[in-house]
Amino acid sequence: MRYFIALLGLLNFSFSYQKNNILEIDKNLSVVVTQPNQTSEELLNAVKSSNNDAIYCAILRINNQNSPFVVSKYISAVPETIEHAFERSVNFKPIVSDSKYKIVKSESYKKEGKYLYCKISQITFESGKSVHNIMFYVMQNNKSNNLYELKISCKPEETIANKQCLEKIALSAIFHN
Repeated sequence: MRYFIALLGLLNFSFSYQKNNILEIDKNLSVVVTQPNQTSEELLNAVKSSNNDAIYCAILRINNQNSPFVVSKYISAVPETIEHAFERSVNFKPIVSDSKYKIVKSESYKKEGKYLYCKISQITFESGKSVHNIMFYVMQNNKSNNLYELKISCKPEETIANKQCLEKIALSAIFHN
């Protein structure tokens, strides 16, 4: 809950957005982002209070709305396939005490010669307001110890535009050895 309060506060501020094309997430992963964006250490710190696996945060400007973009890196003791890691993600149920959680959609599909793995979840708060979390999962060579989750949170009515943006980012994933 603290994450969402901090998130809402940060989204109300104005940022001087940059048009960075290639964002280096960590030493192993870069992505192409064509939307105006602003990295945010404050948002990363807020997210880390509820997700220790978060490694990168930025605010993207999508259709004149601020959307938080978070990348988490999940490390497994043994290499696993992206299909197996995605299945575990879809079946994962977070503990959210003051809200209701549900999976809106999960799918894997091929686009531009790449397989994509997408999950959309919804959190509904006691106030009745909802947030959609759109997540794409990427992994080097489709089998690794490292699974990256690319995530954008948005209002339900902004899901289509945000999913299209995040899909382009997932398709652009560049892995480094």
